Amino acid sequence: MRRALESVYQIISSLSHLSGKGYFDTFVSEIAKAVGADLVLISGQDQTGLFFTVHAAHPASLDIGSYSFPLAGTPGEIVMQQGEAWFNDRIRQLFPHAAVLERCQVKGYAGVALKDAQGETVGLCSVMFKRAMPSMDKIMGLLRLLAPLAGRELALMYQQQPRPQTPLTQPEHPHFLDTMMSHAPVGIGKLDLEGKIIWVNPAIEKMLGYNQHELQQRTAAEINHPEDWLVSIPYYEELRRGDRPAFTQEKRYLHRDGSVLCG
Repeated sequence: MRRALESVYQIISSLSHLSGKGYFDTFVSEIAKAVGADLVLISGQDQTGLFFTVHAAHPASLDIGSYSFPLAGTPGEIVMQQGEAWFNDRIRQLFPHAAVLERCQVKGYAGVALKDAQGETVGLCSVMFKRAMPSMDKIMGLLRLLAPLAGRELALMYQQQPRPQTPLTQPEHPHFLDTMMSHAPVGIGKLDLEGKIIWVNPAIEKMLGYNQHELQQRTAAEINHPEDWLVSIPYYEELRRGDRPAFTQEKRYLHRDGSVLCG
């Protein structure tokens, strides 16, 4: 903890006379130096909450400042939902549609939401590594200490210039819900880290007898057979911690009419 506090003090000292873009350019550089990160991004959420724009990146040679990305299908989406998230390894397998992860060959990821003085989420700080990270404790501790400062600075920047608007043109990588997954003949869905259903494709709606809105009011535990859900709980906990990139399990599901379906 002492080393983390020393890093925080050094970073705050470096930022004390800066504001705006200069503040965040220094912020990402200092974070990268403190934790040995290969890539650090400060991104702001647009007014719709569907896209985020990079305001600062380390290393600067990436040249992706002011570049907008869809939030869906990225670890940043989890950060926005949960406040923070970290993945020790195999992040690209978990988020295959996140272009930056593939482009930079990222393996480990840590992120924290940036909030304004009222507690509203305005952006995120993402720290990435091209190597597996056995422990994220120091990194997350540092991010938790610095996030309030960065969040308030980002909010001040938005007071001087409005938040970015949603891009008028389609992003380079289209929203993954509009890709083949939404038209797949097999059931595909997405959960948040608490097991709440975020979205499903039409095949799951047909299989279970619920529409998408009804399923979004439920959790995976409610549509899984109770015995199978109990078996899967330890695996989901490992996913949350970043100790497991994925798992496969044959499950039985509960139809809306109460009947049991084999997965």
